[in-house]
Amino acid sequence: MTVDASQNIPSAVAALKNGDIIALPTETVYGLAADATNSTAVEHLFKLKHRPLDRALSLQVAAVDQIWQYAEKSEAAEKLADTFWPGPLTLVLPQLPGTGLSPLVNNNGNTLGFRIPDHTLTLQILKQVDIPLVVPSANLYGQQPATTVTQARDIFGQSVSVYVDGGACTLAEASTVLELTPEGLVLWREGTITKQQIQDILG
Repeated sequence: MTVDASQNIPSAVAALKNGDIIALPTETVYGLAADATNSTAVEHLFKLKHRPLDRALSLQVAAVDQIWQYAEKSEAAEKLADTFWPGPLTLVLPQLPGTGLSPLVNNNGNTLGFRIPDHTLTLQILKQVDIPLVVPSANLYGQQPATTVTQARDIFGQSVSVYVDGGACTLAEASTVLELTPEGLVLWREGTITKQQIQDILG
């Protein structure tokens, strides 16, 4: 079914808490979302996308403070968060122990990728569900991501419990992915936010 989340956000939140997969909008592309603490839901999402299990999933939350429950805080991370969030930047950070997240999220690795999306509807859902969501792009692995709810529905049909219609994505380009390591920065993917913009902030 399709949910107009501006009128019925609780339906999307209830589906997520029930372990279901939903499709939701961000400013970049549509994503498939699942409860990051529920291994059954996360595994289902991998299968739905035909995504290899060794390809880590990024997480979305509603507020920066939530991230420090799961990942290490640093001055550089805080600067980038203050500048670019909400927005199209995914920060890959060292994972803290005992987070309660499914080990499938990062293939039992020691880093986590976080983003706060710049989309009113999805931020409302994230606030109400109050747990990190895994939100990879809404596409089959290796194919182009959906940028409208119609495209997402054409790909996944009845396999997704709720489709949240937030209109067409404003950027239609994947987020920049930046890892912060003790040795320095690793730019895994350059999107709307450029390497130069990042360097300008961090000096």
